Amino acid sequence: MLSRSIGLKIVVNPDDTKVRGEEDGEMHGHTVKSYWENHAGLIVNCKDTVNEEIKFHATGFNIRRNKSNNK
Repeated sequence: MLSRSIGLKIVVNPDDTKVRGEEDGEMHGHTVKSYWENHAGLIVNCKDTVNEEIKFHATGFNIRRNKSNNK
């Protein structure tokens, strides 16, 4: 969806470990980070930690939780 944007493309803490498969279309063969490094995305890195006391409704929809990023 972000690749279809005609505006600013911002990717926050992109994954650089999982290489995407054929089902991921244009990202096939790339990690999220490597794809956006080559497709004019603005990559932003920030500290992102998990607070176990906060419960999100997204987990009920099988949306995965972001990994902690303490860099």
